[in-house]
Amino acid sequence: MKGIYLAVWACAVSFGLFTSSFAAAPSTKTILIEGATIRGGVNGVAFDGENNFYAASIFAHEIYKIDPETGEMLDTFDPSDGVLWPEEIAIGPDNSLYWASFFMGEVGKLSADRLNVSRQSITPFITSLAFSSNGRLTAAADIFGSGLYELDPTLINPPRLIDENISSSSIAFNPDHLLYGAVIFGEQIIKVDIDQGTTDVVVDALTLPGSVRFDSQGNLYASDMSLEQILAIDEQTNTQTIFAGLGAGGNRFAFDSNDRLFISNFFNGSISEIGPNGHIREVLKGGLVTPNGISVSTNGDKTSIFVGNIHTLLEFDGETGEKLSEEYNYLTEGSIISPITVSPDGSNLVLSSWVFPAVQVWNPETKEIIAEYNDFLAPVNAIRYQDSLIVADLGENFSNPRVVMRNAQGDTILADGASGLVTPAGLVAKDGNLWVGDWSTGKILQLIRDGQQLPGPTVVAKGLSQPEGLAIDAKGRMLVVETGKRKLSRIKFREGKKPKIKKIAKKLGVGNTVYPSTVSVAPPTYFFSDVAIDEKGIIYVSGDKRNVVYRIEMKKKKKSKTKNGKGSDEDDEDWDEDEDDDEDWDEDEEED
Repeated sequence: MKGIYLAVWACAVSFGLFTSSFAAAPSTKTILIEGATIRGGVNGVAFDGENNFYAASIFAHEIYKIDPETGEMLDTFDPSDGVLWPEEIAIGPDNSLYWASFFMGEVGKLSADRLNVSRQSITPFITSLAFSSNGRLTAAADIFGSGLYELDPTLINPPRLIDENISSSSIAFNPDHLLYGAVIFGEQIIKVDIDQGTTDVVVDALTLPGSVRFDSQGNLYASDMSLEQILAIDEQTNTQTIFAGLGAGGNRFAFDSNDRLFISNFFNGSISEIGPNGHIREVLKGGLVTPNGISVSTNGDKTSIFVGNIHTLLEFDGETGEKLSEEYNYLTEGSIISPITVSPDGSNLVLSSWVFPAVQVWNPETKEIIAEYNDFLAPVNAIRYQDSLIVADLGENFSNPRVVMRNAQGDTILADGASGLVTPAGLVAKDGNLWVGDWSTGKILQLIRDGQQLPGPTVVAKGLSQPEGLAIDAKGRMLVVETGKRKLSRIKFREGKKPKIKKIAKKLGVGNTVYPSTVSVAPPTYFFSDVAIDEKGIIYVSGDKRNVVYRIEMKKKKKSKTKNGKGSDEDDEDWDEDEDDDEDWDEDEEED
């Protein structure tokens, strides 16, 4: 009998009496842009006494031991080893590994056997470390802080303050145990006697000095980030000569025991060796370091996507992924901030950053800042809504959430903690409507409907997992990056009915969240996985954890046979998403 039933079923299918109940996934996902090997950019670099090479990434919370010949990662030290926010690194006489934890204001140490961790609180915004040849350890703060200290290498005895007014982004000892420092905003290289506490200016005509180092012969070198050069400095003649090119984003550098020069790049995450003739050998490739906000621009047949990359704002071809332009954050007046989110504003872009708290309106054609707002304490997102700016601000210590509408009439609070808001992240506006996604509660809240502010935030969808980027497609449906489940979902709002939520793409490399012990210095979202859609309906998603940008195309409707033999459109609304979920997906699993 079983054979008869199978034969009847086969005939029925061949004559079009039934349609298949199996539906394919509604989209195809490809990686449009592959990022750098090291996420977050590369900061401090150093060699130990055996010519082992180390590099740090402040935003990846990692220190890497790297083969300088091949670029092979020999070891990685991360938060499980106590490493957090490593801006600079130093190797102790016994091969212990030290790092300056910038946002934590402390110095960490990993013992020579890499088994024991110790930390010591110093002062906020520690950026530099240096050992003298006789084993004395110093640390300095910079950017937002100041102070030069001598530390007990065991990190047991309290630090000794040498000078509370010194700020230095990089320090190094000369053979006579005098300490040299790069004063990044003072345009100087200084020299300090750490016993006497006296300070002398060595060079006072640099543009943006980033690092200082000595080679094995005691020669002094300094990087100038603005000039994109490493300069050899002769104190006797008070002259500087170009020693090597840095490239945009080059800053920290180190010499091995044979005086081979290696530089790191915090803009693109690359590490390179500079040969005696200026030849550049790439040790680790550069590229995207942490893709965040995405904005799409269409000009004729050309689609550009702008991506916030923490230290840079990058423009790519939406079809090929080719890089078209790059704007740099030099922390100087008139430059972009460290862009976390990017959103369209007519011919301009709205940029926001909690790293160096600011909201900016920037013109891609003129490369000019049109407007800048520095009074938001922790802006995690900002968009244009009609004639207003909408800013999601987490406030002091990332614990005073609010959504602010700013226009010529002043500020209006659209939602805050008193109205149930916890962690506003995604923002999107369309046709007089405004929504915000609450990362912590998994809710989508509508704040403005048909141009009118609602009496309070209204829940229009819930049950989402850490929603970040939001977008509205041509049919009025909302796209949501659910970072907690590493997927892109689509919400179809239905008047008087529960919204329909569907999975569009899964296994996305999204969801870089803050480490629990650093919640006071970074928002819980940490970075921002965004979504944007172009005029052709192509979707772009930033994978901040995998360090990629995805290109997602919705599959077109297919003709299917009905029982009367006529063709009908297979609507992707009926696609069944009840398939194996990706809850147990490992971020290192091969992409689909």
